[in-house]
Amino acid sequence: TPGASTPEVVLMFGQSNNCVGKVEYNNFPEWHFADHRASMASYRVSSGGIVLTNTTDLIPVAPYQTFDNQNVGSEVGYAQTLLERGFVDPVFLTYARSGSGLNAGSSPTQGDWSASGTMWTGAVTWVNARITAHTISTPTRLVWYQGEQDALDATDSAAYKTNLLALIVRARAEWNASLKFTLVLPWDQNEDRAYMGTVRQAILEIAYADVLIDVVESKYLRRQDDVHLSAQGQLALGRACAQSDVYPRP
Repeated sequence: TPGASTPEVVLMFGQSNNCVGKVEYNNFPEWHFADHRASMASYRVSSGGIVLTNTTDLIPVAPYQTFDNQNVGSEVGYAQTLLERGFVDPVFLTYARSGSGLNAGSSPTQGDWSASGTMWTGAVTWVNARITAHTISTPTRLVWYQGEQDALDATDSAAYKTNLLALIVRARAEWNASLKFTLVLPWDQNEDRAYMGTVRQAILEIAYADVLIDVVESKYLRRQDDVHLSAQGQLALGRACAQSDVYPRP
């Protein structure tokens, strides 16, 4: 809330699109985040599982030593929007990995987000450690951007709604009974993921039934390939996600 004494604490979970955009930064002139460097905190786990901590800004975020086109995450656009509208310094905790699935065993080499999966258990341990170490207040929102992996398989996609509802219940039990969610509708420009429609429909049905859940469309965001967002796409995604806090549902 603008002017509130406690910050928005946003968890960002899912696949690699909830981490970074990898092209266009050097050619993207609308970049003025330097003015806000001291006004946010961002903690990230990379796709390789390396803990990245930075308590004041995004420069540098190891292993990238400069603010370049390899580490522009959606939290940057999110923070810009909140700070421009008078919110107190936001905090972002991002735990995401390329190729991770929601269905148990769906992508064993990358981990999954089921109750016993390495992504979920790792996220809980990592987030709670950051909250304790940095005296972070209760998470207020979870941004979920995942589904490309599950859209490759009939079984995984059919179970997506049940699995995502279970994750929402677990997250609220773990961090905040009133935890708000922003669910990003995944997209594949080449449309070669046969079950993307099933995943997207599941997300829409979940959001329709829960007033604390908002949806953001990723279909029209700029991409560097058929699935992954570019730096410009990441900034736009963050700004879109922030609208749920700026203009909450009645």
